[in-house]
Amino acid sequence: MSMRSMLGNLGRISMTLLLEMLAFYAVILIISQVILDQSSLNIVGLMWIGGILGIAISLLLMKSRRWVRWFCILLTGVVILMISGNGNTSISGWIIWLLVMIASFRGSRLSTRNWRIAFPLQYQLIGIGCTLVLSMFSSKLNPAAIEAGVLYMAGVISLCSWLLRINAVQVGKETLNHSIQQGPLRGFARVNRKWSIITLAFILVFGAFTQLSQGFYWLWNHFTDWLNSILSRPTEPTNDNISTQPDIMPDLFLMDGDPVKETGPSIWMNMMYWIVGVIFALFVIYALYKLLRLIALKLEALFAKFGERVGSYQTQVSDNISFMDKVEKIENKRRLRPLWRKKSSPPEDIYGQVRYYYKSMVKNAIQQGFAYSNSYTPNEVADMIETSKGKGVITNTSTVQEMTSLYNDVRYGNKRIDERRIQHTIEGWIKSK
Repeated sequence: MSMRSMLGNLGRISMTLLLEMLAFYAVILIISQVILDQSSLNIVGLMWIGGILGIAISLLLMKSRRWVRWFCILLTGVVILMISGNGNTSISGWIIWLLVMIASFRGSRLSTRNWRIAFPLQYQLIGIGCTLVLSMFSSKLNPAAIEAGVLYMAGVISLCSWLLRINAVQVGKETLNHSIQQGPLRGFARVNRKWSIITLAFILVFGAFTQLSQGFYWLWNHFTDWLNSILSRPTEPTNDNISTQPDIMPDLFLMDGDPVKETGPSIWMNMMYWIVGVIFALFVIYALYKLLRLIALKLEALFAKFGERVGSYQTQVSDNISFMDKVEKIENKRRLRPLWRKKSSPPEDIYGQVRYYYKSMVKNAIQQGFAYSNSYTPNEVADMIETSKGKGVITNTSTVQEMTSLYNDVRYGNKRIDERRIQHTIEGWIKSK
């Protein structure tokens, strides 16, 4: 691999890794603020540097053994932590090292696969869901948390990268004879933009109106109180005289100047509330999606049924008032005609009679040895019938030419046809059989 192509792959794969990290940025934010007590941007930066080095090691040592690449990646992760000042033996140091290693090995895996298919749909949906749910309560995180706008931006980037991934897959399936400029636009036209636009609108609405976030936090606070009452019910004393305590905000949501409660659940209990709440919110979103999808399918089926009725009526009307070019089927049917079934009679319409007797003429020629194909034009059929006269096929050349001329006039509507001419040609054909 040349140095130029290696640098190109490094840039594309590193951007793919960054998009995947942004998809899970909401989760990284909670881990960095609640467990590590560090800046989330610092953690993301270390993870991205580790991922880029993992990609570079895999590209440089592509022909080496797997354990050699893994050893170099582990050693690189230790060096990164030592340089950044996080190389301690505490729990936070091990967690940071684990996150950096996850990003490094993920980058190494992306370097061995096609970058266009390295951003699966389920990762994007998980990232969008986590970003939407956790960003609703971002205004009540502790003061060191990042602003809500960055969370919403992470959701927007995640959604846009998901659309780009679908577009890349669709463009890859396009035919090669189209130009590069038209390919992405044509592929992007088939992306399901309806649900994407709805999701993006929800992100922008919640980001613009903070009152909605406050209302969702109020619902979340009551939900955590209800969940806490269920979990602590077996240990509570059964005394009706116990005064109820006012609702106290969890430590995870305290802002500057808010009173801190002396006793209460630990930080791990708050994390459990977060996990349960996220799962519950995702379940509600999934249920609403299924319900809306069911309604959309029912309406689509209803509109399709209504469109079939209207379309069939319009087709019947257009058949009566305008000419429709149809491909004639000349070959004989393979299934034998039953003895009790009557032979089809010529139509009453003069144009239909021309079609009927023309097909009868060609079928007669086929029975006498003429090799017919649907790819032949009427003029080619007439010429081939004339050249096959010596083989026992139709011998009346003038009748064949006249019938073919009438059929072309009827099929393509070139001019007005005289009925006496049609009757004269049909009678001549019947006599020549």
